Amino acid sequence: MAKLADASDLGSDAARRGGSSPSIRTTLIDYIFILSMKFKYFTYFFNIALLSFISNSYANDAAKDNKISILMNQFYHGDEVTDVSNGENWIALINSDRKIITKHIKLKVKTVQDPITDEDKKTFTGKEISSDKNALFLVKGIELKNNSIIETYFFYDWQKDINDTIYSDKSIEIKGKKSSVKLFNRSDLQIKGNGYEINDAYQLIAKIEGKEIPLTAPTQSDDNFPNLIWSGDLNNDGHPDFVIDTAYHYNLSRPTLFLSHIEKDGVTYQKAAERKSSGC
Repeated sequence: MAKLADASDLGSDAARRGGSSPSIRTTLIDYIFILSMKFKYFTYFFNIALLSFISNSYANDAAKDNKISILMNQFYHGDEVTDVSNGENWIALINSDRKIITKHIKLKVKTVQDPITDEDKKTFTGKEISSDKNALFLVKGIELKNNSIIETYFFYDWQKDINDTIYSDKSIEIKGKKSSVKLFNRSDLQIKGNGYEINDAYQLIAKIEGKEIPLTAPTQSDDNFPNLIWSGDLNNDGHPDFVIDTAYHYNLSRPTLFLSHIEKDGVTYQKAAERKSSGC
């Protein structure tokens, strides 16, 4: 069960605007974006480099060490899915009459024209990922039985017009079997770099059992805040797990799987997998 709650004490006017202030937009980061837009063939590469530069995760990054992967039904640039092949075995989490069910599938990967890098080229590099049309997301590297019902507390459904965005002045509370988690953004954080300073950065936080766990590094919103895609109990420990799009820029996407992990001092979270991509 998910609940939206006011969190005005956690946000600020600067962060609630949804985008950057004019004075902050003229930073080194923004100059690079402006430059990249003038050279559209390099836009994708600039976006990926920037995403890696300023958005490293603060949650325990198990994604670097384990074999869990996440994927969405969508178009990708070729460099974004080098670990993915046609015919691979994946597990899709399917929305079936408001129940989330696992489905073992053979992944379909079709090579298509990339409008950014393949213009006037005979060889195409874009990749179209497809599986069950009702899949919320796909995972690999987790043992889940076929046709199993997954305990689910929240999932994004555009037809129901559910507000899934974690704005700076709102929080989303997820109630699991053993614990409740509040997701919110801590605002008005400062980022200093070589030649620039950002004073209205935000950081995604998960609060569980009275403990606050930073899920992402402080970053600045460019017309985008984290979006909750799904929450449920994927590892069957009674505590909520999450798939959150943690991208900071409206032209980027980064669905990230956070799994609960029980340690001596209580429940914490690991970033188990993420998939970075950029638009056109």
